[in-house]
Parts: sequence; structure tokens; C-alpha cells
Amino acid sequence: MTIEQKIQYLTKKLNNPKARYTDEELSWLINHIGDPDAKIRDELVCNTFGSGFFEEKFTREQVRFLFENVQKRNLLFYNISKNISYSSLTRSFTCLLLELLIQTNGNQASKYFQILSVSEEQFIFKGLIKYLEEEHDYSGYDEKYGWIHAIAHCSDALEVSVVQTSFNLDLINELLSATHKLFCQINKKFIDEEEYHLADVFIAGLQNNKLSSTDLIKWFNSFNFNPESSSQIEFHRFGNLKSFAEDIYVKLNTANLLDSDLKKYIEKEFSQMY
Repeated sequence: MTIEQKIQYLTKKLNNPKARYTDEELSWLINHIGDPDAKIRDELVCNTFGSGFFEEKFTREQVRFLFENVQKRNLLFYNISKNISYSSLTRSFTCLLLELLIQTNGNQASKYFQILSVSEEQFIFKGLIKYLEEEHDYSGYDEKYGWIHAIAHCSDALEVSVVQTSFNLDLINELLSATHKLFCQINKKFIDEEEYHLADVFIAGLQNNKLSSTDLIKWFNSFNFNPESSSQIEFHRFGNLKSFAEDIYVKLNTANLLDSDLKKYIEKEFSQMY
């Protein structure tokens, strides 16, 4: 079967809610999770994983295979120390696969409920937090490769992670530390709403009592960016944090969940002064 025939065949399966997959087909999909062709990576592989989990097209054994494949091949950190132009695609789209795994693992109505042990679940959480800190490709949309969006995809996975029972206080502290490092090391302005995806992680933590407004204010105070600095990088870093804070403000306020202390803090430190 040629690559074109394989794509056509798998596309038909994608559009069939009753479709099932062979182990060979699942291997092909995981091997193309970071394919540089967006039509394969995004439209076929990513969507197939989505429908596979939510429409329960995979067996529990096949879902275990996917997790073990990610783990053994260390796909979340694939070539992260090397300067290979499209290797971040594998890392980024692995985040989306892990998001599906975490979400269904924690859903009592899912066929894949508790398919992971607590230690395996926490292994994923720790990996995502470490990845957020170590990823150096801050691209959003790329004209050649399509959506890369690594920080956004990692944030999406962390958003569903932070609400899980096993996401404990130690992991919250690791998340705060990693996000702090991210904001301090990025040398450009986010342009594809990455900071909004990050904000959603913190909002989920606040809404599920994993994080308090006091914790968040203390975390904000740990930054010492100078918004009036002549350094463009410093200006962009403050701008990212400001946009992040204001998104938290707007979303919590819209849901009538904005704590008065956090409201006053963000208004004073971000909205009124700059």
C-alpha cells in the first residue's frame, strides 16, 4: 500500500464512528505524530487520535500501547537538545495525545477510565511540567509546517492534568516554578495566544482549589520585570505576563469567580499602571 493509499484508507476510518484499528495502523499513526506535512499530522493523525479516544475506537490494550510508546521513545522530549527544524512537531503533538490519555483516564464514563496507575499519571504530569520549562520552540503558526503551537498544546494538556486528584501540591509548586522560568526565558512576544492557554491552566487550578489567589499573587510578586526598560526582550517578557494576568482576570470575572484581592492586584500591577 502506497502512502497515498494509506492516507485515503485511514481518512475513511476517521470518518466512520464504528471503525476499529489494527495494531499496525496504530503504529503507523504514532510514527507520524510529528509528520512535517500538516495534512497528515494535524488533519489525519491528530484527529484520528481524538476520535479514537472519544468515540472509543481503540481497545484498552491499544491505548496502553500508545502510552508505552510515548514513554519508551521519550517522544515528549524528542530531539529537544538538537537544532532540528521540525522535531518540535513530535513534541508538541505528543502533548495533545497525552491530553487525551489524561482526560479519558480520569473520566468514569470512559472505556479507558483508570487505564493508568497513579504513578504513571504523575509520570505524565511531571513530564509535561518539565517540557513546559525546556521547550525552546515558541512558534505558533508556521507557513511551512502549519500549527506547531508547542507551548499552547502543553498548556492544554496541563489544563486537564491540574484538575486530576493525583495532581498534588508538590506538582503545583513544580508547575509554578516551570511557568516562572518560561516567562523569564522567552525572548519574544507570544503572538498566537499561547499565554491564554497558559492562563487556562491556572484558572483550572483556582477553580478546583489546587491554587489560591494568595498563591497566585505571591507568584506574580516573584517577577521583577521592568516594563519601562529599554530592553525589547524585557518589554516582551513583561507584556507576556501582563497579557496572561489580564486573561485570568477577564475569564474569572466573567464567571463571577474573581477574588477581590486578586482583582485589585491585577488592576493595580498590570492594568492601571501600564
